[in-house]
Amino acid sequence: TTWHNGLKMGTSLLLAEGVTYTLKKIIKRPRPFNVGIVGLHNLESPTDFSMPSGHATTSFALCASVCFSYPLQWKYIIPSAAYTSLICFSRMYIGVHYPSDVLAGIIVGSAMSFVTNYFYKKEFGF
Repeated sequence: TTWHNGLKMGTSLLLAEGVTYTLKKIIKRPRPFNVGIVGLHNLESPTDFSMPSGHATTSFALCASVCFSYPLQWKYIIPSAAYTSLICFSRMYIGVHYPSDVLAGIIVGSAMSFVTNYFYKKEFGF
């Protein structure tokens, strides 16, 4: 049901945010605009660390949850994937993340969505 899908998506987001927060505190990678890359003009100046990208993490957690919740229902998957791709690209374009930050976010978000979906299916049958 829609309620179950929402519960899985919310759980996936919470897990992804927790892992991202923890990894940022452990890795402590400075953002690209803080290391003096020539020609980089950032449009935003976040004060936390760079690795992994929180925006990429949460957007991929949601996108993967949509894919798990609505398999092969392209009217949901395509817009979700397109929006997620734009978010990930924008984080690099505005100079606040390296490509590897975004890739790490993709991995964390997708993994947390997979783990959440697996858990709910195994424990609760949905």
